[in-house]
Amino acid sequence: MDRDKYQVVGLDKSTMEDPLFDRILGTIYGSVLGDAFEQILKAYGTNPIPFPGFLKTSHNSRWPKGDWTDESDQMIIALESLLETNGKACELNFAKKLQKWVVSGFSDLGDTCGLGSTSSSIILQSQFVTNPFYISEKTWVTSGRRNSNNGAISRAIATGLFQYDKMDIITTNSTSFCKTTHFDQRCITSNNAISYAIAILLNNIESKRSSLNRNEEVDHLIEEIVAKCANSMTLQERVEFEEIMYNTSLESLNLSAPDSISYVFKSLGAGFWGLRSNYSFKDTLNMIVKEGGDSDSNGSIAGGLLGCKIGYSHLPKDWIQQLPNKEWLDIKVLIATDDLYIMILAQENYNNNNKNNNNQDSNTLNNILTISTN
Repeated sequence: MDRDKYQVVGLDKSTMEDPLFDRILGTIYGSVLGDAFEQILKAYGTNPIPFPGFLKTSHNSRWPKGDWTDESDQMIIALESLLETNGKACELNFAKKLQKWVVSGFSDLGDTCGLGSTSSSIILQSQFVTNPFYISEKTWVTSGRRNSNNGAISRAIATGLFQYDKMDIITTNSTSFCKTTHFDQRCITSNNAISYAIAILLNNIESKRSSLNRNEEVDHLIEEIVAKCANSMTLQERVEFEEIMYNTSLESLNLSAPDSISYVFKSLGAGFWGLRSNYSFKDTLNMIVKEGGDSDSNGSIAGGLLGCKIGYSHLPKDWIQQLPNKEWLDIKVLIATDDLYIMILAQENYNNNNKNNNNQDSNTLNNILTISTN
């Protein structure tokens, strides 16, 4: 009998059922499913969209049926880069990987080149691999400081998974990977916000603070994120950011507005609307795709955030089984989860040692106080 494609290659049942790893897997596969599903666009009008047996369009025909796009590619590259640098972003490592991908794609999948033409003019510059921030900022300044598209936003899915209990590192990682090609503060803040959301959801599980009421958990999470991001933008940007973060109406995001389809706050809004959703994963993505806009980016973020909230165990099994390159992705995820597990154990040992040292210091102090009073 063929292996059940729902299972992640190399992961045993106990790992997949662990609440923390359920959310980690839900984040990665939820994002990939959202990306793969959303690139179908609006070919089905108001009818439910079958996956992967959908109508081919000029847009989605660029990928194998049911496959993900450059959104997931960039998330995977970010994962690989963080694994190589022990969970701390190195813009030079990431820049080299991006350039290789733009030139040749994932060669073991038969890619001839990486997609993402918006960023390719930055990535293919000769200085990019040695000074990506300089090239990124120069390009942004040349644009009149207006370039705030969503081309880097899917990287935030990966940066939320590593060292999720250290928000300063989450900030540094998500900022670095965004600034490598997208220097605008709205892009950076959007990446920060998505990574914060994932980190908080994972930390809630790890610290046993995950609420039985998911709506309450998300409300608290959004309050925390808005507070963290408050001082990083201009007043005008902050007002717009808060409107997006507190928005509960999908229609009001106006995702298909032709002059702002790729605006980063649009994808951010779609993502957090997806996180708030109490509909099923399938229904949530169906509703988002029918709003149009930059569907693969919107779906990638919404799928990743909702997947983190509900876990891999609540993703649609039939969709997962239809991903054409799932076994390849499974191997990438297996390597990532192995490293994440090692990092988690190391952090737990560090925390336990600190706790024991603090207890010893406390006992020593108590003994000194007892002796002095006698």
